[in-house]
Amino acid sequence: MKYLFRVLLIALVLIPAISRAQPAQNADPRQLQPAERSTFAKLVCPGGKAPGRDAYQFECPVLTGYTRDGVNLTDGPFNILFSSIMYGNLTGTPLTQAYVSYQGDFEDGADNGGGGILFNQTPGGWQLAQWYPGWQLNDCVQLNPRGRAEMLCRVGVFWQSESDASVWLTVIQPVYDPNGKNTAFKSGVLKAQDDRQTPTPNYNCGKLTEPGQGILFDIDSLKRSTVPGALAVAKISYVKPGAAARFCKMNDLADAPVTKGTVQFTWDGSRVQMHPAYSFAPVDY
Repeated sequence: MKYLFRVLLIALVLIPAISRAQPAQNADPRQLQPAERSTFAKLVCPGGKAPGRDAYQFECPVLTGYTRDGVNLTDGPFNILFSSIMYGNLTGTPLTQAYVSYQGDFEDGADNGGGGILFNQTPGGWQLAQWYPGWQLNDCVQLNPRGRAEMLCRVGVFWQSESDASVWLTVIQPVYDPNGKNTAFKSGVLKAQDDRQTPTPNYNCGKLTEPGQGILFDIDSLKRSTVPGALAVAKISYVKPGAAARFCKMNDLADAPVTKGTVQFTWDGSRVQMHPAYSFAPVDY
């Protein structure tokens, strides 16, 4: 009886430890709570402070673990603002991980002014794992609740008066590759490009390669769908095929009427499908 009691006692002690070792369920990004902001700021921004009333932004004397072209940045202070956080088995490890997207004045326009930071939860607490300049993953919907996380993510970039927005099938790689070969964005699902404010406002017209194609200017949002059978929903802004052909013929795409629409995305475990199946002119990225 004493032996059986000891076995049961050991089992009761081990069960919580085993459950803690299991990665958390993959979660969609959300806004950070105050305790989370404080915890993760201390790991990347030692001695930092939150100026004014904006508790999301920190002024950092140094940035722990951040390098550019292999060199530590030394011309601080640096301002960093945490925009979202998600938890789960994000890179295929047995650890629970957190990914914090940020904006920072130390990032340039080519990286859309920000990126992401990966943290691992260990028995000793959270640890900084990797910086990902340019990989802001604020608008994402998880595809798999368990196992390695795979996501559908919207990414937006404004650069030299061109506005690009896209939806990608996305994974987070364990190691950041500054050359972009080891990219988080696996395959594009839907891409928009708006050059109306550039020196070539009719650029999209040259991409109309087939009859019945419209021009997609923007993907305004991406969020989890409440419609049964649909994974995610996005708001889009586009020019209908007839209007696209007519205004492109007049070299006046900037004055074409813009239509607002909605796209639903489904996921069958291996591929993402878009409903309705719009036909848009291809883009350059």
